[in-house]
Amino acid sequence: MILIIDNQDSYTRNIAIAIDKMNLEFEIISNKKHLNEISHINKVKKLIISPGPGTPAQSRLSLQAFNFFEKQIPILGICLGHQLIAEFYQGQLVKSKDIIHGKAVILESIANPLFKDIPNRIKVIRYNSLTIENLKAPLIATGFDHENGELLSFMHMNLPIFGVQFHPDSYKTEYGNQIINNFLQI
Repeated sequence: MILIIDNQDSYTRNIAIAIDKMNLEFEIISNKKHLNEISHINKVKKLIISPGPGTPAQSRLSLQAFNFFEKQIPILGICLGHQLIAEFYQGQLVKSKDIIHGKAVILESIANPLFKDIPNRIKVIRYNSLTIENLKAPLIATGFDHENGELLSFMHMNLPIFGVQFHPDSYKTEYGNQIINNFLQI
């Protein structure tokens, strides 16, 4: 089962729709719940931490779930989830150079499992006013905004943990469904 933590963002439904089209079992849990309220916790095979408003510190269940599953299963953080994972590993959350809501940018990426069979330059959609600077090991940068150089994606050096500061769940993101599918194949 794929567990999706809903950080009160409408894009969470798009993630669920993409997974449902692949005929995979999933459960959406509100970030207002507690870890012990996750039914079938022992059946969770992948975790997706959704986008959402606010900061990682405000997404209680997302942090609890990340702490619980960090060394057990593949994890994908999208926007707020990306920020939460980076902060967990001592990355610095700062105001973005530009507030970007619904803007298409060019992602320049390096080869990694999340971007398998995807060109290294694609159009992605960003919705954020915060970004990560000073990414720390064990995370390594895998993609940047071509225009302003901000970090757009990373992966863990040893664990199947990934973060994206854009919306693969947006219909305007090129290869968005493939990015989600690549994660689900890990």
